[in-house]
Amino acid sequence: MSVAAVIRSADGEARRDRRGRWSEAVFPAGPAVRVTWRGAVVAVVLVAAGTVLSLLRTQGHGAFDSIWAEDGNHFLNDALNSTTDRTLLKGLNGYFVLLPRMIAELPTVLPIGWAPAVMSTLAALVTCLFALFVYVASGAHLERPWLRFVVALPLVLGNVAGILTPNNIATLQFAAMYTTFWALMYVPTGRWTRLAAGGIVVLTGMTTILILAFVPLALARAWLRRDRWSYLLAGAVLLTTLVQGLSLVSGVNSREGLSTTRIDPLWAFLEWLLWGVPAAVLGESWMRSPRDPALHAVRMVIVYAVIAAAIVLAARRFTRPAWGLALFATVNSAAVLCLAMMGMGYPTDSYLVPDHLLQDTERYLMASAPMIIVALVALLRPREGASVRGWLPVALYTALVVATCAAHYRVVQPRNYVESWSVTVERARAECAARPDARSVEARYGGRIWYPWLMLPCEKVR
Repeated sequence: MSVAAVIRSADGEARRDRRGRWSEAVFPAGPAVRVTWRGAVVAVVLVAAGTVLSLLRTQGHGAFDSIWAEDGNHFLNDALNSTTDRTLLKGLNGYFVLLPRMIAELPTVLPIGWAPAVMSTLAALVTCLFALFVYVASGAHLERPWLRFVVALPLVLGNVAGILTPNNIATLQFAAMYTTFWALMYVPTGRWTRLAAGGIVVLTGMTTILILAFVPLALARAWLRRDRWSYLLAGAVLLTTLVQGLSLVSGVNSREGLSTTRIDPLWAFLEWLLWGVPAAVLGESWMRSPRDPALHAVRMVIVYAVIAAAIVLAARRFTRPAWGLALFATVNSAAVLCLAMMGMGYPTDSYLVPDHLLQDTERYLMASAPMIIVALVALLRPREGASVRGWLPVALYTALVVATCAAHYRVVQPRNYVESWSVTVERARAECAARPDARSVEARYGGRIWYPWLMLPCEKVR
């Protein structure tokens, strides 16, 4: 063998070794999941408790007697007035939305008065199941159970997006996006965990066009690990992205009249940096713009002081940072929010849009903000056998996350002011009785705050 061939072979081995080290650092194999009776009972109890806590976030007439926004005039309306096959494949806002459409089918076979309770409960339950998956999937990166609990908590009792997302099936796509981030970071070792991870990726891809933001992550995993499962996940992300994109380009789905798309990466990045990141660190309730600009400036200083402290502690190896996880979480947090912001746009070309004018896009924070929490937990991960002093940074940050989630637990929501669904159904029943020949009647369920309505079949109320 020539000297040149030996050198090329050595270089190839070095590259493979380096890629292998990166692969193990960024995508470590997850621990084997052993299901025990005790573990199963604890999981069921926690999921049930999380579901109840989520349902209690809805005020007004409550989660069981109110329907908000697209949950009614799109998802429930289409499920009631069309066949299941046509409904499941019907897009909304420019893309397919499979998950909420699947959920909206169930109330059609139950008494119509149960519709809010069924949809709200399933929205809360699915969110808690997502959180359970995040808890399991984060095990390879965060060995301590309570650190995994910290990165799962924002799904159920998040410190952002509390105005529109709790117990709402339309916004489940954003919780699904965060869960998909973990599905792509996770290297499962069992059949059922692989099935769960793959199912989440495909379901999310067929529920939101934002899956496009995860194409680089999926490709990076495939390049680093080069195993069949990583190739399958990358293929699922690429295929569902292609399906969503072609449906939009071909006109099957449309965003016409919905938004003012603004392809301006600098604007979107600044909004992530100055709006998204602070909301993730101090919570949306504490970061709402006060009347005193000086107070807002102080809050911004606190936000970036927390981030700087985490970076310094990690760089000085006071902690045992998971640099790969922190990097990928930060980059994907920015990618998701920037893509969503540019897709929704803004009517003017101004920069640094005031926070209160971004309220229509605050639901996007549900997908982006938890990844900032992941990045900070990854930087503050304690060393093996660390003393109390070594655990103090992540313990303090955990307290901050819990406090910001508690502060955002029950906020003023538009759903608080919609009409009682029971009243809506009774009015529809009376109208159907007065019009024996009517097949359906308008059900205006949104009160004075949501004007669209759904068509309620008279056979469901007579």
